Amino acid sequence: MNPAAPSAETPSTPPSDKAPASVAPDRGTIDAWTLVYFAREHALVLILCLLLGLCAAAAYLSVVNPIYEAHATLEVATSDRSLADFQQQPESPVDLSSASLLKTVEQTVGGDAVLGRVVAANHLASDPSFAPPGQTVSDAALIDLLGRRITVGLIRGTRLIGIAVRDGDPLKARRLTQSIIDEYFNETMQDQREASDNTRTVLMTEAKRVADKVSDSEHQLQRYREKYDAMGLADRQTMVVERIRHLHEQVSDARNARLALESEQAQITAALTGRNVVAELLNLGPIAERPEIIELRKQLDLQQTQITPLALRYGENHPVMVQARLQVRETERALEAAARAAASGRLHAYEAALSTENALQHELQVEEKGAIELDRDAIAYHALERDVQANTAVY
Repeated sequence: MNPAAPSAETPSTPPSDKAPASVAPDRGTIDAWTLVYFAREHALVLILCLLLGLCAAAAYLSVVNPIYEAHATLEVATSDRSLADFQQQPESPVDLSSASLLKTVEQTVGGDAVLGRVVAANHLASDPSFAPPGQTVSDAALIDLLGRRITVGLIRGTRLIGIAVRDGDPLKARRLTQSIIDEYFNETMQDQREASDNTRTVLMTEAKRVADKVSDSEHQLQRYREKYDAMGLADRQTMVVERIRHLHEQVSDARNARLALESEQAQITAALTGRNVVAELLNLGPIAERPEIIELRKQLDLQQTQITPLALRYGENHPVMVQARLQVRETERALEAAARAAASGRLHAYEAALSTENALQHELQVEEKGAIELDRDAIAYHALERDVQANTAVY
């Protein structure tokens, strides 16, 4: 249909307010012509609203300053124990991956000590964009202001600590982030230096006290020698004392060897009385680490891995399959025999170590009894001599 010649059923002019009463308007749809005429009639109001919105947005952007955020990540790596830990047992572990230690590092990074150093290093007290100008702000207040701008948090499941600093100046935010890391390391190094200095002071004081004690004991021994003519007695006892010292060392070595085998003996005995002797024996390190055990287990694993493809290829009753299973059983028997032999050897080794310790202990007791009888008249002299030796060893 030609749009220039509308039919009688299509009005040639837009609908007006004087439409016939018999025509009911459709309230379910919005005619495009209605929107166009509405925009034409209220064009001035729409333009004014648009201009007002643009002016309000421009005013807001001119007043509000953007906030920038700089990020950094700090890794808590494992490290050796410091000299400050000399009073702890050598075997005491320091687990730097534990949650408590990581939390301590996190709190230290965001703590008042580090933030105070950051405030001083960056002269934030005189920075008008940080502290209120013309006012005297305490160090605690400056630290609190800085603390509100930073976020320090442990990244879950890692040994990483995230650091974020917010500021209106992006370069300043980045500088403060780097400063927090630098001052954390400076604070840690200062603590280590102080701990090292304290340790040195304690050790020097203790060394002087022990040195004085050594000198005093030596003077007492010399006075006793001069008074009782104990020089000849010392010469006579040199051989016995040396023998006793050597036996003490041998007893100590034998005891250490026996103690090292004692836990193995208990484990092996428990394994030999268990339900699955071979499996329990192979779970024990001293037995499983033997070269013949390792070689037999490798051979058994290789044979067992070949069983499945052979079964698929030949079937269960094929001679090749029967021979393969026979080899597996022979290897299992050899492994069991080797495990039992190794266990028996470890038990014999424990019994030999115990027998050696008892024999050395008995010999030591005999020598000590002879020394006591020989030194009956020189007990005080030997007491002073041992005092000198002990103090010298401690020094």
